[in-house]
Amino acid sequence: MTSRSFGRLTGELGEVQAAIRQHAQRSAEKLRAQDSHARAVYVFLKTNRHRADLAQYSPSVVVELPCPTDNSRSILAAAQESLAAIYRPGYRFMKAGVMLLDLVDANRQQLSLLDTPQRQAERERSDCLMATDWVKPFT
Repeated sequence: MTSRSFGRLTGELGEVQAAIRQHAQRSAEKLRAQDSHARAVYVFLKTNRHRADLAQYSPSVVVELPCPTDNSRSILAAAQESLAAIYRPGYRFMKAGVMLLDLVDANRQQLSLLDTPQRQAERERSDCLMATDWVKPFT
């Protein structure tokens, strides 16, 4: 799980999307580090429940992945899909987070009888891409 408070209340969709993307990316990195795959992505938003002067809304949603994966692109897509389902304008959020659910050992995952050579090749290509080290550029 990866989550953080925004540091200030925000209702701006762009800020919330950026936070969810960052959390999903970091969660996928953690998943690869422990050599696991996730079967689902849980995304949540929280308003400040201690502020009675603000409208309260703390939604969450789980999106099941088509197959267990540690692929950042698949996890990011599921997280963005989740956010689209729960985000409502007019609320000021203080926290957002992403949790990967139903983890399985990457070396012991259940294979599908419906797999094709193309899907296997795509999975291998994706594994190579996810294995590359990414260095954050200087800003």
